[in-house]
Amino acid sequence: MTPNVARRMVGGMLGLALAALIAMPQAAAAGPLLELLNKKRNVELVAKGGQFLEGPMFDKEGNLWIVEVLGGWLSRVEGDKVVRVVQAAPDSQPQGAALHQDGRIFVTDRRYGVWTYEPKSKKVDFLIRFYHGQPFKGPNDLVFDNDGNLYFTDAWQTGADDPTGSLFFAEAAGGYKKLTKLIGNLAMPNGVALTPDGNSIYVTDLRQNRNWRCPLDKVGGGLFSCFVSTYFLSGFGPDGMKFDERGNLYVANFGAQGIYVVDPWHEIQEFIPVPAGRFTTNLAFKPGTKWLYITEAQQNGVWRVEMENAGLTPWGLK
Repeated sequence: MTPNVARRMVGGMLGLALAALIAMPQAAAAGPLLELLNKKRNVELVAKGGQFLEGPMFDKEGNLWIVEVLGGWLSRVEGDKVVRVVQAAPDSQPQGAALHQDGRIFVTDRRYGVWTYEPKSKKVDFLIRFYHGQPFKGPNDLVFDNDGNLYFTDAWQTGADDPTGSLFFAEAAGGYKKLTKLIGNLAMPNGVALTPDGNSIYVTDLRQNRNWRCPLDKVGGGLFSCFVSTYFLSGFGPDGMKFDERGNLYVANFGAQGIYVVDPWHEIQEFIPVPAGRFTTNLAFKPGTKWLYITEAQQNGVWRVEMENAGLTPWGLK
């Protein structure tokens, strides 16, 4: 059996496992402890459709883009529908998306590393495929810093029993060709976010149900010593996350059917339940507003809720 065939078989088995998870029965979103953190916000359904929704992001025109992990599509929300736009390849499994300032959409893909899509030209470019000549385990989520450098997590085939997931850094200078592995011992690293001051990076350690915070070494490069910043109370573990302009962190917890709100001191302040579907995967603020949009992958819904603070503006929209 060739390595490529073996990888395709593993990817297929993972897809079947996810499909089985989607079919799991739903249960109540929150037990007594989480109910204490529930402020009874009005969470509205925006759209439905697609297969295993993830990676929401807004472009400069205000369009909401998402990825379909099992469908293999980069899609767009149009009205109350999820409309498919582009596949990088027939067996693509995109996980996250982020906007570059030049208008390209960068997509992390479990099978194809990091690829880009240029909406005007409709061009797909397989940008980052390998690290030291070897394929990734399965990239998951991504974020740009204020210099346009890219951070992305590499998660698949890792877990509490095999904590070999990684956080990578790709320099904007030179076209994202120079890669550095910043962390290599995470149990399925998923979401990644930079603090509003740009001095620290957060990474979700999904299979350990916790977040890490890592101060950035702006002089020497790399990271200072990381620490566990927050443990969560339910679900399989933290997935995607975003900051608001005040430094509060919003974390989608896969399996918990909702969003945790964590203050700048790493204390959980609120739990926002999503009305249907337990697999809350990721979220994004609509630019210039307090509206937080949420993707859920079991029932394939896009939801929104209004918060007190506006979201932190991502680099691609500055």
